[in-house]
Order: sequence, then structure tokens, then C-alpha cells
Amino acid sequence: MSKTKRRAQNPAEQQLKVDSNPPANRVISTTPFAWIGIVLLVVAFIARLRLLGIPFERDEGVFTYIGRALWEGELLYTDLYDNKLPGLYLVYGLFAQVFGVQPTGIHLGALLWQLATLTVFFFWLREILGRDRALASTGLFALYAASSEVLGFASHATQLCAPA
Repeated sequence: MSKTKRRAQNPAEQQLKVDSNPPANRVISTTPFAWIGIVLLVVAFIARLRLLGIPFERDEGVFTYIGRALWEGELLYTDLYDNKLPGLYLVYGLFAQVFGVQPTGIHLGALLWQLATLTVFFFWLREILGRDRALASTGLFALYAASSEVLGFASHATQLCAPA
């Protein structure tokens, strides 16, 4: 039996092969996963924007002070004392240099850092789950990362470890 006859005898297999490859020009998805992800990302982003001006919470002020002092030339563990790794202070110092030392500036830097984290997370999950499910998962991660259970309204050391 030739290959053409086998293909003709089993049209369900051909239909499955055609449906499993979506058109390459389809940009907007109609699956609920994609829309759920988009809504969750928007809600998390709006929540984080509204909380940019809250006062420093716990260690944020110390990290910002040490980071700014490092950028001005002081030495960590000799002039400045704390028990965290130096990369944390360098990131806070970068936020302070670019956006200012006020809480709004530091929280804006943390928001941009989280957007970078979400981008890496999405591209990683897209390879595993596909685009739409990766978008939904990224939206869920963004919403949880902005919640008060993980102190998502502030810029903490644990949140800055995510994209590394």
C-alpha cells in the first residue's frame, strides 16, 4: 500500500496534523489562558503603580543608603556594615542613581526589575507550556509577587534575586 493511499484512508490524522499547527500570522489569541494572563498582568501592574509612593519598609532605607554610599566610593564591610551580598547594594545604588533616593524612585526601580523578571519568566515558560499558558502563568506570578503576603508592595532583597 502506498503512502498516498494511507493518507487518504485516514483523514482524521490529516485533520489533526493541520489543527496542531496554528497559523504563523495569528498574533491575537482567543484562548482564555491568554486573556486571563493579560488581565492579571494589568491588575498587578496597576497595583504596583499605585504603591510606588509608600514609605520605605524595613530594610529598604538601609539598602538604599549603603548602595548610594558604595556608588560614592565607600567600601563595603569596612566603611559600611551589613550581612548581605554586595550585588544587592549595587542594585539599590543603581536605582538611587537613576531614579532618586526617595521611596518612589526605589520602588520604580524595583517595578522595572520585576518587569524584567516577568519577561524572563514568560520566555522560559513559553518554551515549556506554549505562549498562552505561559502568559497566564506569568500573570498569576505577577499578581502574587505584588501581594502583601510576600511584601510585594516594597522592594526587598528576595525579590531582586528572581531574574538572576
